[in-house]
Amino acid sequence: MSFIEKYSAESELYYKTDTGVRCLACNFNCNISEGRSGNCGVRFNKDGKLFVPDGYVSALNIDPIEKKPVYHFMPGSMTLSFSNFGCNFKCDYCQNWELSQLIKSDKLSNLQLIEVSPLSIYDIAKQRDIKVIVSTYNEPVISIELARKIFKNAKEKDKSIKTGFVSNGYISRDGFNYIRDYIDFIRIDLKSFNKNRFRKLTGADLDLLLKSIEMVYKAGKHIELVTLVVTDFNDSIAEIKQMINFIKSLSSDIPWHLTKFHPDYRMIETPQTDEKKIEGFIETAKDLGLKYVYGGNYNTQYCDTICPNCSYTLIKRGYMSIIENKIKEKDGKGFCPKCGYEIYGVF
Repeated sequence: MSFIEKYSAESELYYKTDTGVRCLACNFNCNISEGRSGNCGVRFNKDGKLFVPDGYVSALNIDPIEKKPVYHFMPGSMTLSFSNFGCNFKCDYCQNWELSQLIKSDKLSNLQLIEVSPLSIYDIAKQRDIKVIVSTYNEPVISIELARKIFKNAKEKDKSIKTGFVSNGYISRDGFNYIRDYIDFIRIDLKSFNKNRFRKLTGADLDLLLKSIEMVYKAGKHIELVTLVVTDFNDSIAEIKQMINFIKSLSSDIPWHLTKFHPDYRMIETPQTDEKKIEGFIETAKDLGLKYVYGGNYNTQYCDTICPNCSYTLIKRGYMSIIENKIKEKDGKGFCPKCGYEIYGVF
């Protein structure tokens, strides 16, 4: 028995078909035949039932929330961050490819895991006085059942606990409805606005991703978007403007992080991103009406939160850290102490 089978439980997000089982967690909606797994490599059909990851994590760390990057949800907080194995995407530049992609190869013996229960995750958070628990590093949606158990248990033990996903955003409506009562924020990747390039990179449908982003935002969940700006892939001003217009169509309040590409995985020959180009895109996004646009993956002045109304510096940041936070908090909402403007987020 492989560890994938050993550390698994029957899913609640599937139905049987004439040729297998239909997984409902993400927008691929894989029809999985007996003995096979879906695109993610970890959700599999055994004896006509869908089994999914359970009882383990592949990593468990304490990270600042700014590392995700998430800047407008309890800034300065430490998070208890966990992951599993696998991913429903196949990005050639993945920075966590050991966790996300090796499960699909013959290198399973190189993978190590940590046995956990939902209660043990909460106990660690409580011992360390951590109020934010995040599923991250690999794609959370492919182990959404385990994340739901962990989040639900933590919130039942302590109503002040907040939870979130760092995700590629390809969650289905069924998947979102399954987790929505137990999740507070989702940080989503917007990798490209070119349908062909997006499909070649990920195997996914851009339109379905955009609908999922809209679904999460309209459900009232805190959302932040990240675009890794990759040389000669998505770094044209025309494509950046398409992304800006899409974000504005939802809300100019949504924080957008434009991060620097560093060669990794199967794209080690691709040059890292020109920082000046990223900063030009940030200025363009602000000029076109987005209120909170940030640079990332390098030391930059574009990591501070500025009041959109009076230009007062509200949060001064270092690299993945808070130097000074001047936001005035009331009932979880944030306000500029100088002009009183309400700042998007949870504070």
